[in-house]
Amino acid sequence: MDIAIIGAGNVGKALGGSLVRAGHNVTFAATNPDHAAAAANDLRARAAASNNEAVNAADLVILAIPATALEDVAREIGESAAGKVVVDVSNRPTPDPAGASTSIAEELQAQLPGS
Repeated sequence: MDIAIIGAGNVGKALGGSLVRAGHNVTFAATNPDHAAAAANDLRARAAASNNEAVNAADLVILAIPATALEDVAREIGESAAGKVVVDVSNRPTPDPAGASTSIAEELQAQLPGS
């Protein structure tokens, strides 16, 4: 399976390593392309020049980014992610009881209605 991982931090790299070992084709994208390239090099994966490039080539998309970046990334990849499964592994580190009454997954689904 072709899998795009957006985010080349600890979580993205851990997931990517496991997926590569399981025989999947993994492509990393990150805000800093050098980070995506380094993760890809370390894990025998591929690096994309942009989030959209990674998503376009993928069957499955994993968002391993800070929750604060979800809205911007969803806006960016919306068309590319249509019809694809998008998995988000973020969480709110300090939920605000007065904040949103929906989960991050519900918010992401509203931002990516075609996924």
